[in-house]
Amino acid sequence: MEKVRYRMIDTIKGLACMAVVLIHFNFPDTMGVCFKPLCTFAVPYFFFVSGFFCTNSSNLLIRDNTRRKIKHVLRLVCIAALSYAAFCILWNHLINPQWDILEYSASVLTKDKFTKFLITSDPFVYGHLWFLGALIYCYLTMLPFHNRKPSRWFAAAAVILWIGFIYLGEMKYLIRVPSSIPLYDTDNRLYFFNCYLFRALPFFLFGMLMKLNADKIRRRFSRVPLFCYYLVIAVGLGIAVAETLTIGVVQFYLGTYLALASMCILSVTRPQMGNPILEFIGQKLSLYVYIFHPMIGKMIDLAANKIKLHTEEGILSLSKTSAYLYSRPLIVLAACLVIPFAVYKASALYKQRKTAA
Repeated sequence: MEKVRYRMIDTIKGLACMAVVLIHFNFPDTMGVCFKPLCTFAVPYFFFVSGFFCTNSSNLLIRDNTRRKIKHVLRLVCIAALSYAAFCILWNHLINPQWDILEYSASVLTKDKFTKFLITSDPFVYGHLWFLGALIYCYLTMLPFHNRKPSRWFAAAAVILWIGFIYLGEMKYLIRVPSSIPLYDTDNRLYFFNCYLFRALPFFLFGMLMKLNADKIRRRFSRVPLFCYYLVIAVGLGIAVAETLTIGVVQFYLGTYLALASMCILSVTRPQMGNPILEFIGQKLSLYVYIFHPMIGKMIDLAANKIKLHTEEGILSLSKTSAYLYSRPLIVLAACLVIPFAVYKASALYKQRKTAA
């Protein structure tokens, strides 16, 4: 198979990492409720991309390659864990200088949270990092396979697990499906659809299968006009908004899958198309934006809370004003792009000078 640079994948990854930031730092009130479904394509697309590049250029699963990917993600996990451990200490000290680290640790490192960490890869704090744990589980699932292509059994598993995710996730509101169990004697619950088998592995497998069938997909869809892809994406996201207003908030919607399918097919049929800025963000910054955006956002919120304004109603914190609440997502997003970009440029400059020396 001819090696292709998938610029469109990097472009959509750039959009996806920004969408993740806007999910966690959303607009307030009804605007936020309607905006959030527009961003739900992001995490499934990241899993699709990871699966897409899990096989080699001949579409074979190679065990040594899979091991290297696991080691790479484990390094990211260690970086994230150490960074957020330090941040937790700093944050708690800023909020309450009298806080007790042993008491805090006891409240976080509980048996119910440890169970969720093992089964659904939910971290003890800062839940967005579940993505890295689920990604490791996906690669571990592929580890037994060596020197073979994804088979029709992979396709069957992907479809069954995807249907299971919909059944346990969105359908629970319509047919009252039991989708969780209590953990020990706490109020915490273990939700089945949060297991990587349902919310990660199907999209990972779909990515592998789309790469395997990339030539067939190009022959069938390459003549479809570009605006048709954008139209399907817009319709899918519109349906997702309607679903939110109808059944409530869930992780992903049926409309999300329609938009996601169009993005994935577009990634394969138009691999060399892309936006240079979004492509750069997707290729160089997206992973670090994803990992560190809660840290950046919380520090911005803290700074806004420290700024006091004199109003007719008295002294008001900037963080409580409508102006800040509605501009907050864009402020956080801008910071989450500027800071990793500055770190990237500084790192590149350092490497350049070191090489020249």
